[in-house]
Amino acid sequence: MRIFFSSIFFACIAGAMITSCAPAIRPGSSSPYQQDLSKVRPRYQFNDDDVLIKKSAPAAKASDAPVSGSKAAEASASVNRELGEIIQAINQQNKSVRYMPGYRIQLYVGNIRSEADAAKSFVYRAFPELSPYITFNQPTYRVKAGDFMSKTEAEHVLSSIKLQYASAVIVPDKIEIEKGLLQAMDDR
Repeated sequence: MRIFFSSIFFACIAGAMITSCAPAIRPGSSSPYQQDLSKVRPRYQFNDDDVLIKKSAPAAKASDAPVSGSKAAEASASVNRELGEIIQAINQQNKSVRYMPGYRIQLYVGNIRSEADAAKSFVYRAFPELSPYITFNQPTYRVKAGDFMSKTEAEHVLSSIKLQYASAVIVPDKIEIEKGLLQAMDDR
């Protein structure tokens, strides 16, 4: 019985090898690839009003007064005024943004409040420039420190923190922009 199944197995393998070694069919023509794409190409209709450059310009008449630069200056001033208003609106909107995605160093995760407080006081003592944050989501306390705008900034401090808290890791978090900028200035 065992010989029967092994012979069927080998027959299947041999059949697969024979069919997989079939010659590849290649196109016989060696002409370059050509395809007419005019059917799918978009078509645009232009009106005479849409065209900026006309084929024949009318001859200047003596009665035509030269165009003064005042109209161009007025148009430029109005555009500058509009751009100034838009820039002011963008500045006001940017001032209202207080948070951005960044990184913090997570020192402690656990259920014991006293250990969370010890991690917080460690940050105050060893790294006064960092702001510690304790969050409690029942039953877990999390202690995070710092407002780093990039991961490389956080890695510099992480190596020092790992001497005391070996399980410290860098985690993505929403940080305050103002504190993140101050932190970046302190690191330099």
